[in-house]
Amino acid sequence: MIEETIGQTSPVVGRFTARQSGSVAARIGGAVDEMRVDVGDRVATGDILAVLDRERLELERDRYASLVTQQTAQLSKTRADLTKTRNDLKRLEGIRNSAAFSQARYDNAVQEVNVQTGSVAVTRAQLDQAQNQLKRAERDLQDAEIPAPFPGVVSETHTEVGAYLSLGNAVVTLINDPISILKPMFRPVACAD
Repeated sequence: MIEETIGQTSPVVGRFTARQSGSVAARIGGAVDEMRVDVGDRVATGDILAVLDRERLELERDRYASLVTQQTAQLSKTRADLTKTRNDLKRLEGIRNSAAFSQARYDNAVQEVNVQTGSVAVTRAQLDQAQNQLKRAERDLQDAEIPAPFPGVVSETHTEVGAYLSLGNAVVTLINDPISILKPMFRPVACAD
């Protein structure tokens, strides 16, 4: 008796479908400073695909950081002025029943407290606006690096170093590893000897 391994080839119809695929787009506009991938490169989630020019974005961030510092100092000054004006008003209220009391001076002090209170509110709003602009500038700076949203293979690049991207322009097309969907053409049948 001879024992041999017999192999049989069976035709199978199937297709490969990507788990995820699509273009990865720029979240901000800017010149492409660096392309870190090319067609065929495998990337992991979070790998940097391209980097936009950061110089303008850094200058913008620094400008808003300075504006926040300026508005913070202005708010401190405005609050100090309000405190001084309130103290002046309290002193005038303390001498209300004396001969040295002046109704006109008192009315001016009340009005000055109202003006200073409004100035504090305006300065606080300007500081809030500057802080929001700084947050946005910092976010834009982060978005200058374009990461891979999922693991996969770069199937196409849509830009190159020196090109200018607008918001939403495609940088690369990324395809996640495919899964196979196989359909046998026939069912194997067990044979009896």
